[in-house]
Amino acid sequence: MPSETIEKLLGLSLPEDYKLFLTSHTKSGFDGDATYPLKEITPLGDSAVIDLLHTAEEIIKSEYFGFSSPRMLFIGDNLFGSSTCLCLEEDRFGHVYYYDIGGRSSWDDDTFRSMFPNLAPELKNYLETRRVGELPQKDEAFANFYLSATSFTDFYESIVIQDFEDE
Repeated sequence: MPSETIEKLLGLSLPEDYKLFLTSHTKSGFDGDATYPLKEITPLGDSAVIDLLHTAEEIIKSEYFGFSSPRMLFIGDNLFGSSTCLCLEEDRFGHVYYYDIGGRSSWDDDTFRSMFPNLAPELKNYLETRRVGELPQKDEAFANFYLSATSFTDFYESIVIQDFEDE
């Protein structure tokens, strides 16, 4: 079983729904543009892009395999360099997060405005909420991780794929 190798190498168990997924998951790409919703206010907007959802073999070969704190298994990527992660921390076991490699939560308002002159309403809302000090408190280790789902199944079922032919 593909998940057993990952568990043995990490010395950690994987969520049952993710183990089941890995048994039949043999292709990492999507047949279209894939996005999924984020459940918290973010400096990214309401959703994240995912281009690849890795197979067990790809996860093991990843340069990020086993080197994350908090304990995150990098299960997917996008062309922007950011990742989709499965949390293996006890209190958030099985939760799926988007990891913002750009660290936008630490950008000041001027950086946002210079990078994105036509800010989307979601980003304007994020900046205003931050300005008035009403962003939810986050553990420092999770500063650049944004919750998508509390289980892999919920995450996977939330993925929206726009067919390449629809563009």
